[in-house]
Amino acid sequence: MKKNLIFTLIYSCLAQIAIAQTTTLKLNLEKGKTYFQRIDTEQKIAQNILGQNVDMTQTIGLGYKIDVLNKDSKGNMTWKITYNTVKMTQESAVTGKIEFDSEKSTQVDASNPLGMAMRALVGQTLEVVINSLGEITDVKGTEQMIESMIEKMGVTSEAQKQQMRESMKKEYGKDAVKNSFEGSFGFYPEKPVKIGDTWVRKAKKMGMQSMVLENTFKLLEIKNGMAKIEVNSKISPNTEDKNETKSEFSGKQTGFQWVDLKTGWVKDANLKQDLKGKVNFQGMDVEMNIESNIYIK
Repeated sequence: MKKNLIFTLIYSCLAQIAIAQTTTLKLNLEKGKTYFQRIDTEQKIAQNILGQNVDMTQTIGLGYKIDVLNKDSKGNMTWKITYNTVKMTQESAVTGKIEFDSEKSTQVDASNPLGMAMRALVGQTLEVVINSLGEITDVKGTEQMIESMIEKMGVTSEAQKQQMRESMKKEYGKDAVKNSFEGSFGFYPEKPVKIGDTWVRKAKKMGMQSMVLENTFKLLEIKNGMAKIEVNSKISPNTEDKNETKSEFSGKQTGFQWVDLKTGWVKDANLKQDLKGKVNFQGMDVEMNIESNIYIK
């Protein structure tokens, strides 16, 4: 009886110690190694254009290859990022069905500008400097990437080229790239955490779906070298976005992500995002409700 009581007390103490132990979560990729990530976003978009309801479904998949070129003593890494796969499907009663999958074909109908842009993205590269908290401190190569995409799309008119440059900067310019990758990697806590701890990190998005995400993360579990993290985000308009195409979105995001403790690499993530707002096209407001499922592997 006494032995059982002693074992129970010991087990209870060990369990309490395990719960109280802190874990350092940080981005810690190895110099010279190559990592791959794919982000798939499935969306249901309800739009109201001039009083008419226009529903659309959209799936966009982006695959990245990340080569770690350098890493300093403080953990700052230089990455070469290559967009190696792109998949896009869009369908509505107005446009019909538009598809492109770089893993199946490189052919795109010239009447499909979105598909042409997606095809032009494949193989493009840029460099970023990122720290152990997932913060981007430098971006190089965005202007060259935009010029290369325009050339691949076969645009010859200087007026059209300039128009496309301005449009593409919203999605692939220096600030847009910084915000995009910080949205994926900028979740690490500034100090060690234990199971049950929460921390808050903000992220910004620019372009057609401009917004600010106030992300609250919670460490739920550590098992087999992986950390399970809960994500709850409050989404509000990005008032700092100065793009001509104005967008205002509010909503929420919930989900989970599984992170490798050694490298800080996101092995898996499932997120659900609900947005309500509007986009202003040349003085015309288009109201939108967007439901998104986001998968990261």
